[in-house]
Amino acid sequence: TAESQGKAQTLSGRAKWQKQVNRARAMRLSVAVQGWRTSEDGDFWMPNRLVHVTALRGDADHTFFITGVSFTRSESGTKTALEMTLPGAFDLIPEAEPDTESSWG
Repeated sequence: TAESQGKAQTLSGRAKWQKQVNRARAMRLSVAVQGWRTSEDGDFWMPNRLVHVTALRGDADHTFFITGVSFTRSESGTKTALEMTLPGAFDLIPEAEPDTESSWG
């Protein structure tokens, strides 16, 4: 969807941005961790935080952005379910450079 009409260079940049955002949004990860607090600083796991994930099988070795957190307590202890995606999923559309050729002045 085009936000406005533009030059080929602007449209090319928009397409590149959309491709990167779509790729990041497609890479989602759900992880369950023991406890409610991080080992780094002892704070509760919270959304809007960056965490580095390295999977045992080597499938994931990325920094992820926490989008959702769910805390549970049972007889086996406390656990946190983390929903994550790549940080690029939230990149803003780059603003177009002002057109200096069509000045009003």
